[in-house]
Amino acid sequence: PLVHQGGDKAAYFAGAKEKVKYIRRFGILRQWEDENEVSTFYELEIETPQGSATMVMSDWHTIRDGRVAAIQMVFDTNAEPAHLLGAALIPHR
Repeated sequence: PLVHQGGDKAAYFAGAKEKVKYIRRFGILRQWEDENEVSTFYELEIETPQGSATMVMSDWHTIRDGRVAAIQMVFDTNAEPAHLLGAALIPHR
């Protein structure tokens, strides 16, 4: 989440290292697959200098030829954890 380059793979992976330092826990709540589709419902515990909170998210992965071909990520951009993470990544906001 919180990549402002609109789906650019290079920007996503470049920003991942910065985001990971604020994630204290990742917990899968439920995961299931249906042929070449995998859905994961999970929690992230976010901790930044401004505070901490838990964020519930969902990913839907499409698999082709044994590789991830597409991902849809769903999360509440207005939730406190998203604001904490956004403020830590972009301090001038």
